[in-house]
Amino acid sequence: MKAVIGLVLAFLLVVGELTLAKHARAGSTIDDVAIELMCQCGCRLVLPACNMPECKIQKSMIEQIKYQMDKGLSKEEVIKSFVDNYGEAVLAAPTKKGFNLAAWLIPFAAITGGLGFVYLVVDQWVLRRGRRQTDDEEAVEDEVSSAELPLYEKWLRKELDDREGGA
Repeated sequence: MKAVIGLVLAFLLVVGELTLAKHARAGSTIDDVAIELMCQCGCRLVLPACNMPECKIQKSMIEQIKYQMDKGLSKEEVIKSFVDNYGEAVLAAPTKKGFNLAAWLIPFAAITGGLGFVYLVVDQWVLRRGRRQTDDEEAVEDEVSSAELPLYEKWLRKELDDREGGA
C-alpha cells in the first residue's frame, strides 16, 4: 500500500513539474522574443522596455508574438516574421551575417588597436627614460676624472657631516 501511494505521489510530482516547466518556458519564450525586437513607436527601446504611455504598437507587437507562439511557431520563426513585416530595423541587435558582421567586429578591432597603440606609446616612454638615465650616467662618468673623484668624495662627506651635526 505504501509503495502504491509512493508511486502515485511520484507521478503527481513529475506531472506537476512538467506542467510548471511548460508554463515557465512559454512565458519566458515570449519574453525572449520580445527582448530581441525593437518597439516601432519611435521610442528606440526594446519591446519590453518601451516607456511610451499606453503604447498601442508595443501591445500589438506583443499580441502578435503571443498569437504566433500559440500557433506553434518557434522563436526564430516569430522573429523572422517580424523581420519580414518591419525589416531588419525591428531587430534589437544586427544579424551576424554579411555587412552587419562589421557592426560586431569593428568594436573589438578598435579596442584591440587602441590597446596596441597604448602599449607602443608606453613602451617608447620606458625606452626613452632608460636611454636618458644611461646617457646621464655616462656623462657624469666622463666629466669626473679619476684624479678629481677623491676630492668630490671628501667634499660630499664634509657636507653630509655638516648636515647631520646641524640637525
